[in-house]
Amino acid sequence: MATTKNIRPRGRPRRFDPDQGIAVAQRLFHARGYDAVSVADLTDALGINPPSLYSAYGSKA
Repeated sequence: MATTKNIRPRGRPRRFDPDQGIAVAQRLFHARGYDAVSVADLTDALGINPPSLYSAYGSKA
């Protein structure tokens, strides 16, 4: 008889919704312009740190 194990993903679960993060970034880009929004602005608005931003999206570009 085979046993089933719960397989959990590695690392900590994300504390934010990546789709919601896209919506927040789009609002900032629309309000201020893409070039005027920094990575710090994005991480502040999302409540995450820069490594989490890069892990979820790769880069601002």
